[in-house]
Amino acid sequence: MSSGSVGYIRADGGALRPNTATLPPRGTSAGGGYSTVEDLLRFSKALLGRKLLNAEYTELVTTATMSRTASAGSATAVELLE
Repeated sequence: MSSGSVGYIRADGGALRPNTATLPPRGTSAGGGYSTVEDLLRFSKALLGRKLLNAEYTELVTTATMSRTASAGSATAVELLE
């Protein structure tokens, strides 16, 4: 998709660099997905309108948190770039 947006990752030293070299050729569960604005809006309305998940799970997936579990040994975070 030549007219798509570009994501960024932090390189060594903290500088931002495009993530295009790390993306698969098509969207997967690991990233690289693309959509239209209309479809993203429709998905957002369905998610927040609890048409996809119940109230408990909607709250879970729409609340930005950072957690670390010893068994999984991984961290999840949301970073906002200004």
